[in-house]
Amino acid sequence: MLEVIFLVSSAGRQLAEARERELGIAAELLGEVGVANIPMHMSEEEAAELLFDLKTLGLIPRR
Repeated sequence: MLEVIFLVSSAGRQLAEARERELGIAAELLGEVGVANIPMHMSEEEAAELLFDLKTLGLIPRR
């Protein structure tokens, strides 16, 4: 989640290498946790915000 916060808060101002590294870390962690398990680890509102951010970053598909 910290990687997602970093990526969202930097709004594309970081170097491409840093962005790719953080996206890779976030994708790896997301693979370990699983999208379906996100709501189990936080409140409904926090989960909704995180899922929105993950979609915005392209880490999970938009539906």
